[in-house]
Amino acid sequence: MPRSGRIRSTSGFSRDHGPSKPDSFAHSPFLKGRDHRVDLSTVDTRRSERGTSLVEFALVMPLLAFIVFGILDVGFGMQARETVSLSLGDATRTGAIARTADDADALILGAIANRVDAAIGVQINRVVIYEADGILSEPPASCMQGTPVAGCNVYDSTTVVDPNACSGGWCPDRREADDLLGIWIDAEYTTITNYSPFDLQWSDHAVVIVEPEIVE
Repeated sequence: MPRSGRIRSTSGFSRDHGPSKPDSFAHSPFLKGRDHRVDLSTVDTRRSERGTSLVEFALVMPLLAFIVFGILDVGFGMQARETVSLSLGDATRTGAIARTADDADALILGAIANRVDAAIGVQINRVVIYEADGILSEPPASCMQGTPVAGCNVYDSTTVVDPNACSGGWCPDRREADDLLGIWIDAEYTTITNYSPFDLQWSDHAVVIVEPEIVE
């Protein structure tokens, strides 16, 4: 005898309408139209956060740039001082070997220039070649100020037009073996970034014994 109505199975399928849907699934967002409304308060909050970040970055950036450029300039300044110190070593060795050669001063200045030219931001303001009284002695004050006197030669740069020229009162032909040859340098370092205030100016000197000429 036929039965009226739909026949349902325990598996959750209906012979008339396919799979049955639980009541909870009927409320699924996949079966409803999506809500495209935007919460304007959330958008305003995000814009405010981005604006705050830009303001903070604008405030911090100058300080960060100052620190970075300052570190760079301090590092290059230390390299500049080391370069000048090494150039003094080159110059004293050259002077000790050149002895009384006519171009001894030109060779000394050339040794300084060869080393300093490779450095960044270094400028040699004055070079004094003098007869030292001791290992630690410096040239007379007038020589350091740019006025040559007896016992010192003053050069305002490391370039010599005439290799045989002598600017002062202690020319190479007056030097003898075992004399104390002193070299004094006034140097300056200019920052490469033009941003930090770490410009440096200093002086340094070295003394060496003029070697005797070897006669074969």
